[in-house]
Amino acid sequence: MLGLVGTVAGAAALEFKRLRKRGSVEEVNEYKKNERELRRMLEAAQFELEQFKEQSDVKVHQLEAQLETQTGSFQRELADWEQKAADLGQQKVQLQQNNAKLVLTNLMLMNKAKQLEDNSRTLVAKQDDLQHQLEQLQRDQQAAEVNFELSLSALKEQVTGVLNRYFSKNLDFQEAIRDMQALGIEVVNMDDLHRHGDHVQFETKLVLDSPMRMQRLMSAASNARGTLRLPSISHDKDVPNLCRVRGRYRQCPATASSAAATSSRRSPARCSSWRWQKPPRLAQ
Repeated sequence: MLGLVGTVAGAAALEFKRLRKRGSVEEVNEYKKNERELRRMLEAAQFELEQFKEQSDVKVHQLEAQLETQTGSFQRELADWEQKAADLGQQKVQLQQNNAKLVLTNLMLMNKAKQLEDNSRTLVAKQDDLQHQLEQLQRDQQAAEVNFELSLSALKEQVTGVLNRYFSKNLDFQEAIRDMQALGIEVVNMDDLHRHGDHVQFETKLVLDSPMRMQRLMSAASNARGTLRLPSISHDKDVPNLCRVRGRYRQCPATASSAAATSSRRSPARCSSWRWQKPPRLAQ
């Protein structure tokens, strides 16, 4: 508005100069009147301009203060967001590290699982192998028990044959010893034979196929068929699969007295019932 008034005033001044040169007195007076009016309008416009400038300055200061306040707030928010971004970055790095650890742990667990699976298969194979070995040992033990029983039975027949022949035919005592030794039988305490004439105490050795416990040996001996009755059995300390059998071979009581009366050697006649009996305690 002030510019418009200034433009009009400038145009009026030019017009006034022109009228002074060429115009009439009435035109000049009219022009002066208009000039005063324009000056008054110019002053009013200048006053309004000053007020507008003051108001503008106040508004500018307010806007600057508001802008500064908002800028500080924005800066604080920006700092907060930057801190949050930094925290998120650290969390991301931590998550990546944790993820790497989880991947490594997963690989270790997979390896452990594979090892356990391999160990399980190995244990199953070992268990099967041990089961086969156990079954084989059981078969060997059964065979050893059968062989032991057969050996005892054969020993009974051998000793019975020798002593039957010795007592029934009145053979020389040393011949009986040689016959028994030829069978691998060690005769001990033969003095009883000369003192009583009714029994022979002996010791022999049986070599077994495999070591067995004393209870199984005695059980096999006591359950053996025939007239063998629980011989004394013990293991040899130096040879684990060697056992000693000690027994007493006695003639039947029915013929003992008559045999002692008729034989110069107190050897009985032939007796069909000879027994294996448990001997008294012998020195090991």
